[in-house]
Amino acid sequence: MGARTSTVLFALSLAFSLVCFGPGVAIAKVSAKADRKADADTMSRQSALSGIAAHKATLQARRKAVDASYDYFTAADTLLKAFQRNGVTEPAVLDYAKVWGPNIIYLTLDNLHGFYEYHLQQLHLSELHVKRARSGMVRQADMDYLAQGMQAWERAEQQAAADMDKMTDHFAHQAAMLQQQREVQRQIDAASPAARRNLTLRHEAIGEMAKHHRQQAADIAARLAEVGAKTRLFSAINAKDRIAAGPCQDRSGTDGSATSLQSIELPKFTSPPVAGPAR
Repeated sequence: MGARTSTVLFALSLAFSLVCFGPGVAIAKVSAKADRKADADTMSRQSALSGIAAHKATLQARRKAVDASYDYFTAADTLLKAFQRNGVTEPAVLDYAKVWGPNIIYLTLDNLHGFYEYHLQQLHLSELHVKRARSGMVRQADMDYLAQGMQAWERAEQQAAADMDKMTDHFAHQAAMLQQQREVQRQIDAASPAARRNLTLRHEAIGEMAKHHRQQAADIAARLAEVGAKTRLFSAINAKDRIAAGPCQDRSGTDGSATSLQSIELPKFTSPPVAGPAR
C-alpha cells in the first residue's frame, strides 16, 4: 500500500470518527499517530548514553592497543623485535632501536594522538548534551550520526595503526641494510685491490636501498602527523557547524604538530671510507 493510499484512508477514518463519535475520539487518533512517530524518531536518555559509552570504550581500547606498542616506553622494544625479524644481530646496529624508538617512532605516535583525542572529546561533549536534555529523550538521527561517524573513524584508525607497523618495518629494513654495509666494508678492508671495485659498488647499492627505506618511513610519519592534526570525521551532536559524518574531513591549520616531525633529522647512513686501490 503506497503512502498516498495510507494518507487517504487515514483521512476517511478521521472523517468517520468525527461523524460517528465526535471530535474527542478523532483528536485522540491523531495524537496516537503523532506519539508513534515521535517514538520512532527518538530514544531514551539512558539508551543514548549507553550508545555513547560504547563508542568511547571502542576508541579508548584502540588507542590503548597502539600505545602498547609505540609509546615512549615500548617503542624501542617493538623496533628491536622488528630488527631481529629482519636478521639484524650486530649489537652496534641493534642499539639504533634504543634511539629511534623513543624519538622518531614515539614522536610519530604522539602526533597521531590528536586523531584520538579530538574524537573522544566530541563523544564527551555529546554525552554532556544528552545528560542535559530537558525532555529526557534524544533524537535517533543524532545517535545515527555518531554511529556513522564512528564507523568512519574505525576504518581510518585501522589504516593509521597499519601505517605505524609499516613505518617500523621500513626502519627495520634500513637497519638490516646498515648491517650488510658493515659486513661489506669488512670485506673491502680485507680484499685485494683488484676485488675492491665490485665490493665498493655493492656497498654503495646497499646504501641506496637503506636511503629508500628511510624515505618510505619518513613519508609514512609525515602522513600520520597529518592524520593526527587534520582528520576530523564527526562532531558533537550539538555542534553548530557539524561535520558531515563519513568521509575524511581536512581541517587545515588546526594543529602545528604536522610539521614538527619533519623538522627532526632522520638517522643517516653514510658509507664508511673505502680504501682506494694500492699504488
